[in-house]
Amino acid sequence: MRVALVVSTFDRPAALARLLASVAAQRRAPDELVVGDDGSDEATARLVRAHAAAAAYPVRHAWQPHEGFRVARARNAAVARASAEYLVFVDGDMILDPEFLGDHVAAAR
Repeated sequence: MRVALVVSTFDRPAALARLLASVAAQRRAPDELVVGDDGSDEATARLVRAHAAAAAYPVRHAWQPHEGFRVARARNAAVARASAEYLVFVDGDMILDPEFLGDHVAAAR
């Protein structure tokens, strides 16, 4: 089963950096990572590009202009860019246990 990790974020690159470090430490890596961004500035885009350059899985950045709180729209844009059949949603200020994705896959089966 292919698993996409869908991350929602807005203008908190330090928190997103901690989340992305915890994604990199997953024992079961995602098959793809899609960041749904509700209009963050360039610091977030640079962070996502840096993670993509180091990741062994595809990383996509679904950015939209900030026009008020539209996190649901940002998540939907990320879902539209995902290709995996199983999606796991997290917020950009979370830190994932190394077994997080593996546990999700085991429970899904």
